[in-house]
Amino acid sequence: MNILVLGNGFDLAHNLPTRYTNFLEYVIEQRDLGEAEHTRIYELVRKNIWIDYFVRLYQMNLLRGINWIDFELEISHILKIFDEHDSNIYNKIAPLSELNKDKKLVLFYNLYAIRCNCPDGIRDVPKQSYAQLIENMESDMEKMIKAFEIYLIEKVEEKDVVCISPNIQEVNANRIISFNYTHIYEKLYSGDKSKVHHIHGEVKRDASISNNMVLGVDEYWDKEEAHRHTNYNIFKKFTQRILKETGFEYRNWIENESKKNYKQHIGTRNRTSLSSMGITDVYIFGHSHIQWFIQKGKKIFINPGSCGLPMASCERGAPYTLIEADEKGITIDERRVPYNMDEFIKKFKESDQYKKVPVWSSIRIRELQARREHLYFFLKYAEEYAERTGDPIRPFTRETWEAAYKEWEKR
Repeated sequence: MNILVLGNGFDLAHNLPTRYTNFLEYVIEQRDLGEAEHTRIYELVRKNIWIDYFVRLYQMNLLRGINWIDFELEISHILKIFDEHDSNIYNKIAPLSELNKDKKLVLFYNLYAIRCNCPDGIRDVPKQSYAQLIENMESDMEKMIKAFEIYLIEKVEEKDVVCISPNIQEVNANRIISFNYTHIYEKLYSGDKSKVHHIHGEVKRDASISNNMVLGVDEYWDKEEAHRHTNYNIFKKFTQRILKETGFEYRNWIENESKKNYKQHIGTRNRTSLSSMGITDVYIFGHSHIQWFIQKGKKIFINPGSCGLPMASCERGAPYTLIEADEKGITIDERRVPYNMDEFIKKFKESDQYKKVPVWSSIRIRELQARREHLYFFLKYAEEYAERTGDPIRPFTRETWEAAYKEWEKR
């Protein structure tokens, strides 16, 4: 089997404007047209923290003679500063004086204050919680991705391409793994879409189909730290690929080719042996649904994770932990059991519980897929929705509860 892997260089080689800078130039042009022109992306890019931030950085780069910007690098830079400072999303955002006075962070604070209509500018930013910050950044990220999709359709997909690469034709690829959102390969070299897997999603011309484009960052923590820092996972590629269901077709190709049953092998995730000398207590606890352990002095603290709703891991599977103790010491064996999550969700949706409490069940499914808290954000939104619609009844009425979820789900 010949598998051809395509990146953005493929589109650029066909003289297509697929750089982030091309998109930003388009955004600047559309914003200059103003609301009166009713452009398709105007509402998506106005007062959008990520758009404002990238445009400003791009303009600063141009002044230095640099016609380049890396969205993913710039997103990661901001997220990690917040992630390093506070792990509790319910705390208030730290004022700049408590953070690294990075020039880019100062710019981000100022633009965020404008985005949120803060009357006292950056002094008002610490009045919000990290949870509000994450929610606003996530909302604006999805709007930016949608605007990027519109741009790619109008300026790339609909553009006539005349150059054909003989080198690509000579490969005679059976399957294509594309990291591009566009369909240039299908348009020029093969009309068989089943041969191409867009691993980070693809543009959708049909507006009724949900956008599944992945635009996020790679994991910036090492393996030991990653499962302790999960608040910003929604901005990471592995989470977005799960939520947006970009699929694993390439695995099926390999499976069919080798005629072997593909098994997702996780096995032992982390096996650690500790000397029993000096250890006086072992504490086992749950609540956070995050599998981890730590030794502090003479005490060991172990969270085995949650089989039903595991959080904070890019690995699929239900976690459990084995503890072996003898005269030689203590062995902590963290494991994950693979299972068909898609099949579980399918059966769950057929259950009486899902039929009786569809909103709560749907939120739990989202948490299961993303390994991230969603219920808190929805409860907060439901409260705001009830106040906005004049519903004083608590607990929420079923009508308010379901209407709030329907609106929240579209954001």
